[in-house]
This record gives sequence, structure tokens and C-alpha cells, in this order.
Amino acid sequence: MPSPPYDQAARRLVVVAANTATTAQTLTFDLSRFSTVTGGSGGLVPRWNTVTSGGDLYTARSDTYLSGKTVSVPFAAGAVQTLQIDGVTI
Repeated sequence: MPSPPYDQAARRLVVVAANTATTAQTLTFDLSRFSTVTGGSGGLVPRWNTVTSGGDLYTARSDTYLSGKTVSVPFAAGAVQTLQIDGVTI
């Protein structure tokens, strides 16, 4: 499995994930293999959401925060999301 895109100079990890299930679910990303993971202000993880069956089309969200070195994100059925995790060092 290829590594997610990481910008070392910006200390930013970008994760793109999809929920291909027919029901909503929460996906949790374990970032414990990184040396440092702080996120933005207060641990904020900005995300952009698209629901492939309509509705959201690359809608910005600022309601997701790190919990230690994990982040849990609610996904609607058929949703694709991009997460921007700042303050990451290898």
C-alpha cells in the first residue's frame, strides 16, 4: 500500500479516503507511527467532503480534531473526504 502524501517542509500529511459502503460509518486513522502529530489550532484537522450521490460537493468542514495521534471522521455512504493533518513529523 503506498504511503499517503506527506509534505516534509510544511509538516503536512494529506489523507484521501472513501466510504464505499452503502451505510454511513466512522473511519479512524492511526497516526502513531509519526514522531509528532499536532494538527492545526487545538488539534484541528480541516477536511473536505464530497458525497458521490449528490449533496455535498467538496464542502469544507472544520469540526474534526485529533485525539492524541488518531483522528476519527464520520463518512456518509459513498462519501470521499480529504483530510489535512498539520504538525506532522516523521
